[in-house]
Amino acid sequence: MPVLHSGELVEMPVDSNLINIFSPQTLGDLLALKKQKPDIQVFAGGTYVLHGQGTKFPRLPGSIVSISQIEELSRIHRTERYLELGSCVTLSKIGGIGGSIVPSILIQAIEGIASPPVRNLATFGGNICVQDRRLSTY
Repeated sequence: MPVLHSGELVEMPVDSNLINIFSPQTLGDLLALKKQKPDIQVFAGGTYVLHGQGTKFPRLPGSIVSISQIEELSRIHRTERYLELGSCVTLSKIGGIGGSIVPSILIQAIEGIASPPVRNLATFGGNICVQDRRLSTY
């Protein structure tokens, strides 16, 4: 898969349709793109977008913004009082950090969610932000 640069547009043919994929590198770039294209599909791990399609080639919207390259959204930061989890942090990354940073109850909950391959893709933010709230981290 090619490395995309800030604001770069890639067109992929899928079922004779073109999909526009944007990959901003900063939160500012993402917000500017979302302002220009308010209906663009935000994509990180993809477990929600691809869930239940059961087809060889997934049906995807015409424009996607991949947020997985935005460093600010992939951080985990612990202070004395707070644990900050970026929305692109995968469930497996949270579970693998250990009890000194992440509360053990959260690690236990994550270990009970889906299979390891799904936890490697599923993001914390994606599970919180899905519109129909059918995923299981809340």
